[in-house]
Amino acid sequence: MQIKKLDNNRYIIRIEPKESLMAGLTKFARDTQIGYAWINAIGGGFRKVKYAFSVGFNTGYEPIKEVDEPSLELLNAEGCIAWDHDDPSKPAIHLHATFIDKEMERAFGGHLMEAEVVGLTAEVLVTVLSQEKITRKLDDRVNVKLLDLPKYEKEIKNPQQNNPNNGGSAWQFLLPVGLIIIGLMAIISLLITKENKNKKR
Repeated sequence: MQIKKLDNNRYIIRIEPKESLMAGLTKFARDTQIGYAWINAIGGGFRKVKYAFSVGFNTGYEPIKEVDEPSLELLNAEGCIAWDHDDPSKPAIHLHATFIDKEMERAFGGHLMEAEVVGLTAEVLVTVLSQEKITRKLDDRVNVKLLDLPKYEKEIKNPQQNNPNNGGSAWQFLLPVGLIIIGLMAIISLLITKENKNKKR
């Protein structure tokens, strides 16, 4: 594995032939102790690719499939590096990836479990988003470890309350009513003035 630090928040990683993509990313996370990061990757020459699909609803990831062809191209992989809630020293890599076969006729993908690099390389951009460790905790509702984040407590307001046109709508109602009132007051004032003049005569 080869690594170059671009700046305080970004790394370029090259996973070399016969190295495991997931093992390489796990080692990188453990060595750098980054808190939370986003991953983008491309590459070629893969085999022994294991992936799965999560349907949720307390089923976890299923089924787990393995494709072991002579060479697969990694079109794109995207995901994140976090940490295991039960063992914060253990990196938790979450990647979704799309591969295509040598004939470029069959593409497949899903939640990536493993991918052994055989012939070429994987080129990975890691963008560190937090130095504080963010963990993945088992969510019993779906039987999968999900990001453990603070609960969002802010009140969800009616969208109309946040509508900047609300003030305009209120004025559209109040202005005609106000004009009517002013008009009535003017008429009453004229009638009173006229009546006073008649009395003086």
